[in-house]
Amino acid sequence: MGGIVILLSLWLFFKRKQFVWQSFGPFYFAMYPTKFGIKFMRKTALKYNKILYWIGTIGISIGYIGMAVVTEELIRGVYTLFTNPQITVGLVLPIKAKGVFYVPFLYWILSLIIVMIVHEGAHGIIALVHKIKIKKTGIAFLGIIIPIIPAAFVEPDEKKLNKSSNLIKLSVYSAGPFANIVLGFILLLVYLYVPFGNNFILIWIKDLIYWVSLLNVGVGLFNLIPLGPIDGGRMFQIALEKLMQPRKATKIWKAVSYGLLAIVVGNILFALFL
Repeated sequence: MGGIVILLSLWLFFKRKQFVWQSFGPFYFAMYPTKFGIKFMRKTALKYNKILYWIGTIGISIGYIGMAVVTEELIRGVYTLFTNPQITVGLVLPIKAKGVFYVPFLYWILSLIIVMIVHEGAHGIIALVHKIKIKKTGIAFLGIIIPIIPAAFVEPDEKKLNKSSNLIKLSVYSAGPFANIVLGFILLLVYLYVPFGNNFILIWIKDLIYWVSLLNVGVGLFNLIPLGPIDGGRMFQIALEKLMQPRKATKIWKAVSYGLLAIVVGNILFALFL
C-alpha cells in the first residue's frame, strides 16, 4: 500500500500542471480531466435510449426512498453513540485502526474503482439520454499532502442541466446512487447463491464480489444523504423548492445539510478517537 501511495504522490507532483486543483482547509481535491469513456456512454445512451429513460425515472423514486432510509439511520446513529458506542464504525479503509471497518487493500482499491466507474458512468449515460453533453471525465484524488482517497468524475454541461426540467435533473442526480445500489444487491445474490467451490482463485473472486457488493451499496446510500452538493443534497433541494418558496427552501436545505454534516463528522470522529 505504501508503495502505491508513493507512486501516486510522484505522479501527482510531476503531472501537477495537468490537474485541476481545489483546496478547502488542509485538504485538496485534484482532478485529472480526460475524455475516457465518453464514446462508450454515448453509444450506450443511443442504443438503449428508451429503456434507460424509464430506468432513470424509476431511479428517482428509489433515490428518495434511499434518502429517507440513510437519513433515518444517521439519526439513529446519534442515539447509538450514547447507548452503545462500541458498535460504531467510522470509515471503510484498508488499514487496521480503531473505528475503521478493515478491508484488505487489494479488495478495497479494486472495489473502489468499480464503484466509481459504475457511479459516474451512470450519471453520464443518463445525462446523454436526455441530450445533455458530457464535457469531460476523469480521475481525482482527495488528499492532505499525499493522495488519500481516489475518486472519479463526469462533467456534464451544467448550464444545460440547470435549465432542464426537474424530472431530468432528478434522473441524472439519482442515476449514480441507483446504479451502485442495484449492482450491490445483484452481486450480493451472486455471492450468496452461486457455488464457487473450494478453489483458491475462485474463493478470492467470491471475496472480491462480497466487498464490491458492500461498497456499492454503502457508497450509493451515502450519496443519497440530503447533504450539500452531493446527489442526495441536490435531490433534496429540488424537492424543497417544489414545496415552498425558493428562499425558504434554501434556508431549510442549508440547515439540514449542516446538521447532517455535523452528524456524519461526529460519528467518524467519535469512532476514531473516543
